[in-house]
Amino acid sequence: MATVRDLITRSLRLIQVIGAAEPAGDEDAADALVTLNEMLESWSIEKDTIFEEKRETFPVSAGTASYTIGPAGVFATVRPVQIKAAFLREGTSDLPLTIIDDVEYSAIPDKSASTKPYRLYYDANHPLGTLIFDSVPPAPYTLGLTSLKPLTTLADLNTVLSLPPGYAQALRYNLALQLAPEYERPVSDDVRRIAAESKGAIMDANTMNQNNSSQVDPALMQISCMGRWR
Repeated sequence: MATVRDLITRSLRLIQVIGAAEPAGDEDAADALVTLNEMLESWSIEKDTIFEEKRETFPVSAGTASYTIGPAGVFATVRPVQIKAAFLREGTSDLPLTIIDDVEYSAIPDKSASTKPYRLYYDANHPLGTLIFDSVPPAPYTLGLTSLKPLTTLADLNTVLSLPPGYAQALRYNLALQLAPEYERPVSDDVRRIAAESKGAIMDANTMNQNNSSQVDPALMQISCMGRWR
């Protein structure tokens, strides 16, 4: 998978700071990383701009059906914008969970039943979201989550990018726009057009994603997946 350095190198090529086969120098790459993080910070205050997909696991206690998630939550991590998929691990077996919305959660007649959960509701409040099972876990489990989270900073040039489709192009072309004045380089109409179109596309996609729930087919509920997430 591509790294931050790869993305920066390709951005510099778009404005002809370096040649087609030439790598970015360490000093240029380091400066561009600062600019990239400034751009991401700016984008983070815009609605529906840029997210990254994360896979994480958290411990679930017997008798507890609700967990806050966020920097100060029971699950201490960046607050998800959307839960894409989830599973419960018991021993070496993983049981997929169906992601439900508030209407489906409200329709559950007995939320206090002590049975293995099969569904998960995410209340995306701010600053803490809340994850709620459709029943009370009778035993300890491990909860696996795949979620979309705001992308605000990238740690270093070797950070591996894990982004939904279209995001890498939006970052690469918009970073080129940000870097061009520093190198006094002209920007082609094509680069400007692709930068605008690609950013607009991910904003549209994020708006649609947040208006829909991601669910697991009920037919999968009886399937045990042996793969593990580390």
